[in-house]
Amino acid sequence: MRKYIQDHQEEFLLLCIMLVGAILRFYNSGDLSLTGDEVSSLLKLRVEDFSELIGKSVSGDFHPALFQTLLYYWVGLFGISEGLIRIPFIVAGV
Repeated sequence: MRKYIQDHQEEFLLLCIMLVGAILRFYNSGDLSLTGDEVSSLLKLRVEDFSELIGKSVSGDFHPALFQTLLYYWVGLFGISEGLIRIPFIVAGV
């Protein structure tokens, strides 16, 4: 294991930095209120069906349609809770 780490020092360092970044992003994230981007993305989820969501996300919006789609299904699976809503945003930020 030690030889592997020595041979891949840069990758190991990058992994450590990303791990620390993820921990810092998740730490107390449920205690904070939603940001403007998060609220904006949630408001766009108030649609009748999936095709309307794609129409709203693609036309004139700076949020990627893929992220809106993932958020649409995330909310469908887990519901709307500040702590749970923030997870896709945190993962995208790491």
